Formats: sequence, structure tokens, C-alpha cells
Amino acid sequence: MTWKSSFIVVQVLFLALLSILLTLSLTQSTQKQIHQQLEQIIPSTTIMLKKKNNQMIKMDDLKQIQHPAIQYRFLQNDQVDFLGISFSKKYQTKKTLYISDYIQQPQKKIQGRKIKNAQEIILSKSTYEQLLYLSHQKNLINKDVYLFFEYQNRICFYKIKIVGIENKKTLMETVYFNEYAMSQILKELYQIEVGQTAFLQVKDKNILKEYLENHEKEVIDIMVTLYSQEEVLRDYVTSEKFTSEVKGIVELSQELGRSFADTVSYVAKKCNVSKDIAERKVNSFWN
Repeated sequence: MTWKSSFIVVQVLFLALLSILLTLSLTQSTQKQIHQQLEQIIPSTTIMLKKKNNQMIKMDDLKQIQHPAIQYRFLQNDQVDFLGISFSKKYQTKKTLYISDYIQQPQKKIQGRKIKNAQEIILSKSTYEQLLYLSHQKNLINKDVYLFFEYQNRICFYKIKIVGIENKKTLMETVYFNEYAMSQILKELYQIEVGQTAFLQVKDKNILKEYLENHEKEVIDIMVTLYSQEEVLRDYVTSEKFTSEVKGIVELSQELGRSFADTVSYVAKKCNVSKDIAERKVNSFWN
């Protein structure tokens, strides 16, 4: 069976990544700002693929998808938690920077050089600055750092080198990998060679429309979903990603002697949630 008959083409906006909407009202004056923010988080040129009946996707399945407009392929296994990046070889929450976005390619100018293999990464400028702060280093270009993953309660690290910085301040902590690099890493660490979700970056924003027109009989289902602010808020503040990020911020704040009030303000600003939500979440971890 070919990939055309087995894949369901989906173009969606991630719930966790839609947190930027939480503090914005959907007035006409803010709609342009919303679209600009969302385009930074997850470009409209990203397509998500899933197999029918939630079957697992193999790397060979993904490699069979050939189209001149496709620029980048990424296979994700939802059962593996990406815990973050650290200068330390030993996993410690307070010394590990949680990464929210790692399925894209850099779009802006790179300081340093481009990625050549699965053992190299590029960071967005804001993420690089955060990692510098955590590691107490002056420079991390061409330095080895460690990625941490957890699967079935087993935490493993993967040594990797930072070779560049994208000249872009991202809304979320962002790491850029070589194509298929994450799959190679998980295969080496956990012998995992499959995933539930594939992401494609394409050149043309109309590629999805063109694809549907050209393969109308082969596409089983299409789902383009937009959630209300209330739904986004409910899903985001109860997500494991939000909980993990706040826990890490609290631990670091206490180590640095930052006050409870300052920590709440920082969480509210960084995670784009109200101060009431931030205060309740911070309080759940504050000793």
C-alpha cells in the first residue's frame, strides 16, 4: 500500500503552542497580531500527517513522500518525552532548559554555520541566551551540550554540538535539528524506529490545497481545527508541558533567591497566561 492511500493529511495548530492567544481578545485590531504570532510558532506551511487508525509511521513511510515543495521532514514519537537541553551531563531539572519547539528549520540568518549531521543543532537567539544563563558560560558555539529524553521511566542523554544561532527571538525555547536527526537519536537511545506523527515543511503555502486537488480520491479525511480561547486555556494550563515548564522555573527561581511575586510575574509573561493562573501553578511547587 502506498503512502498516498494510507496517510491522512492534516493541517492543524498545536494546542500547546496556541497559548499566545490566551491574553489576546479577538477584536479586529488584534487579529493581525494573532496571525503574526502564530506564524512564528507554527508556520502555515507546516503539514501534519497521521496514518489511518493511529497506526505507527516508519521512517521508510516518510521517505517515500516525495514532492519538490517539501523542504523538511520530521517524525515524532509521542511516547518519548524530550526533557530539554543542559550543559551538564547529569539530568537536573533546575539546570535543564525545557524545549517547546523542535520540529522546524531555521528561517533567519545563522551566526556560526548550518547543521551537517544528527550530532549538531542550532538554537534560536533567545534560547541560546537562556542556556548561556543556566550554564554560566560566555560562549557555547562549537561546544558540546546534552539532550535529555525519557521513555518508560528511563532517562537517557545524547551529546550534541551547538554549531549556530538563528538571529531570531522565539516565543518558545527552540532547537533546530537536521532532517531525520530526532529519529536517529531515538533509535540509538531506545531502539525506537517509528512514530505517531510526521511533520512536513513546504515552500508553498498553497501546497495543501494543491495536494488535495491532485489527490482528491486518495485523501480519506481532512481536519483543520481552530479552538476557542477557553478551550486553548483549559488544555494548555492542564498540559504536562506547562506543568513541567513552571516546575523548572520555580526550582531555578528558588535557587537564585527570586521572590514568589517575581516568579509569578515571570511565569505569566513567559507562558502567556494570566497572573491568577500563574500564581496558582507556581504556588503548587513553591516550598
